Amino acid sequence: MGLALPAYAWLKERFRRHQSASTLSENQVTTVGQVLHLAIQGSPTGITVMDRTGDVVLSNARAHELGIVHERTVNNDVWRVVQETFDDKETHALDINSSANPRRPGNRVTAVQAVVKPLTLIDDRFVIVYATDESENVRMESARR
Repeated sequence: MGLALPAYAWLKERFRRHQSASTLSENQVTTVGQVLHLAIQGSPTGITVMDRTGDVVLSNARAHELGIVHERTVNNDVWRVVQETFDDKETHALDINSSANPRRPGNRVTAVQAVVKPLTLIDDRFVIVYATDESENVRMESARR
């Protein structure tokens, strides 16, 4: 009996490792971090996480399309609001129009609304920016559906 429990624990751990290895070889998502990363990258909302120095920790393609981030640099208007958020730890909203961001390719998006808030209330090192396309074209498309 004294040898059975350690042998069982070893066998159970070996089986778990084998399952993990086979999961990796099948190209499946294996960690919560990978799931969250894929969820952010596939989101129709522009999402950007940044730190106090302005370094972009994570951003998705939609944030780039909406002009929130360009080559890991945050839009000046957004950065101003990010600094306010770091200072007062409150949620802030801002409207960005396309004339303020000439780098946006195609300029199809004409009105972007961004919400800037602390990532967590416990750790004040990061903020998250959620950006959505609020242009008339998008509203008309939504109403038509």
